[in-house]
Amino acid sequence: MLLLLLGAAACRPSATAPDAETQQVLEGFTMTQTTKGSRQWEIRSPEARVTLRGESLLATPEIRFFRNDRHVSTAKSKTASIHAQTGAVRLQDEVVIVSVDQKAVLRTQRLDYTPEDQKFRTDEPLTIERPGVRIRGKGLVADAGLSDVTLYHQETSIVR
Repeated sequence: MLLLLLGAAACRPSATAPDAETQQVLEGFTMTQTTKGSRQWEIRSPEARVTLRGESLLATPEIRFFRNDRHVSTAKSKTASIHAQTGAVRLQDEVVIVSVDQKAVLRTQRLDYTPEDQKFRTDEPLTIERPGVRIRGKGLVADAGLSDVTLYHQETSIVR
């Protein structure tokens, strides 16, 4: 279930929108996705454009991911999109995820999050840094906390 929090958001007509697909432009955007009463993620963005296709397009979003209602990671990127029906999130352009428990930082150019299995996926080149280790690869499937990661085309180096 998606919960759209617009208490702090301001709406303005889409007359200033760059494309005909935009229905609304929201400022001070916040959205939270919950499943059975538990938060999966919470997104904040200075601006969101809601399209006719059922997407919200976000500028410089910050997304906090949760497991069992506990914050496990934070993601930032230059842009993101959220599909209204599914709650699927796509982060794009300089994506950085910081894991709270794993002390890991993931960097890539595009990352998808699917709420059905609560997993990140990408087929793009990426880097994961943990204390003392840098891992490069191309393609990954990982849980929201980066504790369960399947990395493809992996190259590991020890950082001193």
